[in-house]
Amino acid sequence: MLSLEDPTNQAERLLQTLQDMRQKEELTDVTLEVEGRSFPCHRNVLAANSPYFSAMFAGGLAEARQDRVTINGISHHIMGLILDYFYTGVLQVTEDQVQELCAAACLHQCEKIQEECSRFLCTKVCENNCVGMFAFSDTYGIEDLKYKSRRYVETYFKTVCISPDFLQLPLCQTVELLSLVDLYVDNEETVLETAKSWLKESQEHEQFGSEMLKCIRLPHLCKEAVKRVSEFLGMPQEDVDLQLEEQSKSVKDAMRQAEGMEEGLDTGDTDSDTQDEDTSHGSADVPSSLGRDKVKGNNTSVLTCAPRLGTRYKEMIIFQTKLVDSDGSHGFPAYEPRSGKLYSLFSQRIGQHMWDNYEDTDYIIHSMVATPTCDLYALSYIDPEGIDHDLPLHVHCLVRPKERKQVWRYHGYALQDNNYNLSYCPLVYLNEHVYTMKLGPPDDPSQTWHWLYRKSMQDMIGVEIDAPWLRRHWGDQSWERWEQLPAQRVGTLAACGDLLYFIGDTVFYRCDPDTKTLTTLPLPPDPINKLDERPVLTAHRGLLYFLKHRTTVDHLPTLQIYDPTESKWRVGPRLPLLSNKVQLLVLQLVVYGGQLVLVVGTKEWSWSCPDQSAVQLSFFKYGARCWEQADIDPPPIGKYLADEVLPFGVSCLVAKLIPESLDNGDRFQLSKLIGVG
Repeated sequence: MLSLEDPTNQAERLLQTLQDMRQKEELTDVTLEVEGRSFPCHRNVLAANSPYFSAMFAGGLAEARQDRVTINGISHHIMGLILDYFYTGVLQVTEDQVQELCAAACLHQCEKIQEECSRFLCTKVCENNCVGMFAFSDTYGIEDLKYKSRRYVETYFKTVCISPDFLQLPLCQTVELLSLVDLYVDNEETVLETAKSWLKESQEHEQFGSEMLKCIRLPHLCKEAVKRVSEFLGMPQEDVDLQLEEQSKSVKDAMRQAEGMEEGLDTGDTDSDTQDEDTSHGSADVPSSLGRDKVKGNNTSVLTCAPRLGTRYKEMIIFQTKLVDSDGSHGFPAYEPRSGKLYSLFSQRIGQHMWDNYEDTDYIIHSMVATPTCDLYALSYIDPEGIDHDLPLHVHCLVRPKERKQVWRYHGYALQDNNYNLSYCPLVYLNEHVYTMKLGPPDDPSQTWHWLYRKSMQDMIGVEIDAPWLRRHWGDQSWERWEQLPAQRVGTLAACGDLLYFIGDTVFYRCDPDTKTLTTLPLPPDPINKLDERPVLTAHRGLLYFLKHRTTVDHLPTLQIYDPTESKWRVGPRLPLLSNKVQLLVLQLVVYGGQLVLVVGTKEWSWSCPDQSAVQLSFFKYGARCWEQADIDPPPIGKYLADEVLPFGVSCLVAKLIPESLDNGDRFQLSKLIGVG
């Protein structure tokens, strides 16, 4: 018996034959007319590739009996590209034509083309085009692109809400966006002002005012803003009062139901709150102050008037201490100065390979960076003193909570070998990229060089969702080895404006990420000259502030200030309240409450009872060219910081977190009491 199986080659030969017949107009049985251009085709090829054409030619429509069919709503160039794909399986299109091609593919039900166009467009969503992408994807029903663009609108709402694209959206799309609970706004007044601006652009102010009123969360407006709602939206005051009463009642009802749900929760398992990237969020959403618009549970569904996501974030100072226990119970102190409350920020789960093979070891958080949109990234590695390994440094992202807990999402490795100096690997965020650098061992002159690594964070927006198709947009787990920097023993990075700044012991460079160009800048008057001088470089209001951080202080460090516009350094005041009798464990410049704040943690050394000494925290603000006592009460965690100090000191950073998604931080205070006892 003869058997012949060659489906791949047969399919290729068939396509090639049909393409040749189309080009020669042989056996073609229909001609598509598009913008005056004629495209002779085969009905069976069109129907096999598109349900749209299948219904046209096999569904009893008039076009089934016509030799020439006019196709509207598509350019002849895009039609030619689609037909080329039908006959060859090959599609080549420039980036500026993808959106038009995607629209045509949606209209004519070319599913494979639509899927590939959507996947490509998802990688191009950004702050500048997210509104247009949302409108486009909503119009054509492209769900994955709509979800990602909507997440960008939520994240950057404070800037996109005043863009012409937003003010020109139709009513239905505007209402959908203004109704979102996850808008990152500082207050509800921002949403009210946006509704007012949109109505001003509309020609039907009175008709749309009632629809806008439903989008505003009136219970979360200040009293003065509530009085302006009627004027802004063109609504009778009695309608506003009625809506306020209904929304306030829904908040109270949701809170009562939430309290009932809390009583029935099983609190014995906390692993679900720190799941890794392969686990979806399956728990019930939580209401009102816990942050969701809908509560599901016990076969009930209650709509609430929850506060916007952005209004629930609080600015906190996170103290980055040494070890992260493998059971994930360690956490970091997160201090909210305005309320004086102390919280515990969960430590992250390590990548699955590291977790499976090194679960009994300690993990170190080396450095963290917070983004303007409240994401937090951490660089971590296995304690090199506890185990011999060659695993890379891993980066995790603390994504916004879908439920009650912050969730660390593993996001690949930054550096691929352990031949680097672990004391100097900062993370820096700039324009949706996170940068870090590698430094060779200081005792090996042949290895003292830097590599600057970077990773695009564009694919991190929109991943903490219940839509599994978005997982293909997470991106590569590896980082790009982006640029080589001159040989240095120590150094650090900072972002100022749209540029990166790198300072080492012998050089000071400016790096343009767009052009990958390095520009030599003048060194500070008092440059780095010792390996234990861990540099602190912070940007604030267009200036760079530089300090040298040493674990012991034999002289008072001096603030040095660089002005990028003039390319000049000037010397600022010396740091207050330091002497050579203390060990300097914390020295950090952070921006808190819009001010440059110096965080100082010192420990007086006593040979008689060294273990009883606690870190003394002090906060100073920089103003009028001098240091002043900041209006921040030190948290009572001095003994804890002394016990958990990193080899090169405790660092800290300012980030915005949601208090109800964190644990109580009382145990950090108890450690002090236990130590004293």
